[in-house]
Amino acid sequence: MIKAILFDIGDVLVDVKTDSSLKKIEKLGPHISKKNLKLIFSDSRAFDEFEKGFISSYEFYIKILKELKTEFAYEEFIDLWCDIFFDKPESYKLLTKLKSMYKLGLLSNTNSLHIEFLKNNYNFFKLIDYEFYSYVLHSAKPDKAIYEKAILKTGFLPAELLFIDNKEENVIAAESAGMKSLRYESYEKLVKDFAIWGIEM
Repeated sequence: MIKAILFDIGDVLVDVKTDSSLKKIEKLGPHISKKNLKLIFSDSRAFDEFEKGFISSYEFYIKILKELKTEFAYEEFIDLWCDIFFDKPESYKLLTKLKSMYKLGLLSNTNSLHIEFLKNNYNFFKLIDYEFYSYVLHSAKPDKAIYEKAILKTGFLPAELLFIDNKEENVIAAESAGMKSLRYESYEKLVKDFAIWGIEM
């Protein structure tokens, strides 16, 4: 029996689109290419260290400046870094319905700057019982450790937890840890898929 539902955040509860932010960064210097812009959002050692909480936001900022071989203010960096989230109104509606029946949690690969921004701009956090973030737990999906830490902290058995993520590898890893799971593709499909685990909306 499902007792708690854990959600990924990006592209599940909020949309993530980097186009606007990347265009702003690209304007900072003619030498900045689309290839090295990817360093900002996913493909660098600095990104991995930041998402796992091994370096501070300011240390990450300094490393990114060095990798891009450019300079801009820390405050400007924060704005660029967080200008990627877009509202999904159906998320609050969904969580509100589920809240009366289940404990709700977040299990996300993320960082301190993004969580601060999201909490200041999205009200669904008040519906959340558990928050499990890679930068706090020092491990990231799909590593088994982050799921095990989340399971332990909820106090529930793995089979009593349902995990929802948009990435197949993260869903598979959750299942390997003993959790039930659903892959998020759209709000409409998710509502239909809930029936698999006996969740009626």
